[in-house]
Amino acid sequence: MSADKFFRQFLDKMYHDYNS
Repeated sequence: MSADKFFRQFLDKMYHDYNS
């Protein structure tokens, strides 16, 4: 698992949580 992929998923989660 690449760090970029993990970081991308983390950012997406934070982004969606913040915008809910």
